[in-house]
Amino acid sequence: NDIFWKVGSRFPQTQLRADPFLTSVAPRPAAWICTDQDEIALLEGYTIACDSPPSLIFGSKAIPSSMLETLKEKKLCSLSIATVRERHCLPYASFRAKDDVTSGPALTFQKLGLFPVTRSNRPPAVDRSPVQ
Repeated sequence: NDIFWKVGSRFPQTQLRADPFLTSVAPRPAAWICTDQDEIALLEGYTIACDSPPSLIFGSKAIPSSMLETLKEKKLCSLSIATVRERHCLPYASFRAKDDVTSGPALTFQKLGLFPVTRSNRPPAVDRSPVQ
């Protein structure tokens, strides 16, 4: 569904109840992005561009270059919202601004202590994420 409303009018409550993640104007939470069966990275600073087809916007240096190449080739990824339960992963997944790279390293689910949810025709998602 397309969302249109007049500035100054109330936002349609039915739409908010339908999908608060897509209708929120607030900054997006950090998320785990996965582009293949075992490579995962922390993604920050992204925007949902469209829900049909599902589309994300993020900077080309927001994810590791190996994942960006896979994403360009396959045009498919999985996004799982990061929660406080994964805070133990942050020292491994957080970036250190260096050489104009703004992303953390590509890691594996096992290295981070996360468990993948395998889905047909899509990269795996983080099993305990509330939004996948």
